[in-house]
Amino acid sequence: MAGTSAHAAATASTCTPICVLDARTGSHSDFDRLVLDFSNGTLPGAVTATASSDGSYGTPSGKTEKIEIAGQLYLIFDVSVAMHTTTAERPLTPHLE
Repeated sequence: MAGTSAHAAATASTCTPICVLDARTGSHSDFDRLVLDFSNGTLPGAVTATASSDGSYGTPSGKTEKIEIAGQLYLIFDVSVAMHTTTAERPLTPHLE
């Protein structure tokens, strides 16, 4: 896999339904950049980022968990898979002008 780390390539086959394989950061004069590499085949439907001062975050079941790593500010990412359907009442055709 070109452009992915060895760890990401080794992990890719075990991710279900979606995994973040790698993360890269970059600092620029006007902004900072974060790039997430996702597993092949599944696209995220939504990615939500939330800052947390104490490392706590909510789980899908509603339970609150806490990251056990020393730090002053945490950036929590929630990655959800895209939902799709396989049937439609009528054929979907593009409207081109």
